Amino acid sequence: MNVECFSQRLLNPFRGVMNVIRFEAAEAVTTDGLKWEIYVNNDDLLKGLPTGQYIQTSDIRYGSWTPEDGLRRGPIYPSTDFKRLEEMGAMVYEAVLELHDSIPFGFSDTYELLLLNSEQQPLALLHSVTQPHEIELDMPIQWRAGNHCQKSFDPEIDVVIGENMSAAEMLMLHINMSAGFPLRARWYQRENNGNGEHVATVLSTPDSKDDATGSMLPASAFAEYFINEIADNHDFNQLRESFIDWQAPWILLLSTLTPEKRQYFEQLARKQALLVDAQYRLYPKIIDQDAIKSARVEAMMRKTHPAEDDKEDILSTWYLELGENERGK
Repeated sequence: MNVECFSQRLLNPFRGVMNVIRFEAAEAVTTDGLKWEIYVNNDDLLKGLPTGQYIQTSDIRYGSWTPEDGLRRGPIYPSTDFKRLEEMGAMVYEAVLELHDSIPFGFSDTYELLLLNSEQQPLALLHSVTQPHEIELDMPIQWRAGNHCQKSFDPEIDVVIGENMSAAEMLMLHINMSAGFPLRARWYQRENNGNGEHVATVLSTPDSKDDATGSMLPASAFAEYFINEIADNHDFNQLRESFIDWQAPWILLLSTLTPEKRQYFEQLARKQALLVDAQYRLYPKIIDQDAIKSARVEAMMRKTHPAEDDKEDILSTWYLELGENERGK
């Protein structure tokens, strides 16, 4: 059975990781390492189309699975291809039973869409995909802070925030204004050494001039935590650092952290116990076991006696911020 297992980041902003088990046109996905959503896709509809033409087809929900509840089937859609779709879904389900304890999987979303600054250099990561045919050229290219950030990002730093603006809105304003006009973003294929090859361009206005592909950037041009500093902008750079610290529960999902950085973010993540508890199963490594255990104990107590804010925090993170093309969350 030719099964692929990989991880892909949820972006704009970075807000988690999706682990995927794929067989042919069926996938099982999880964002917490516990609940798996299984989808099948009737890829037979694509047969006969011109080579290289990519048409997106709709997913059909096969069901969901957790170790505690087992498989819960989704609605059945009778069709001429029903048997084949059922077989693909069953194959992925069997793979979930066998592989669900092997998470987290390695990252495969090596095609990255970067918003550029006014000097045409990478500023902020907007999107990523695993295959070249998934690259989109007609899409919004503004950086977003996200709903959860709008509500809960409140840094204690000496930075002037505009009247009637949140820290998240100020962060978005700095980034999108530094991108200049018209907005421009480039798709890069990242190599194992971190270098990136420019493979496509996304333009915000149809009359913008496209730029040639094929150029290479060194790994140092790409921000470790997906947003680059802005030269001579002290307020933004302080906001950026605070935002990255606030993202600690998600930063811990990355496999590239040094032990020292991982321990640093583990200490920060304790402040957001519910988020740590929701995804600690996907952390590739834990250095400070006590910090993570402490967060999980606090989360358990808060889930037993939830305040209204706790309920909203969990929902906004995993549901309200999801893009229309992101499945299984």
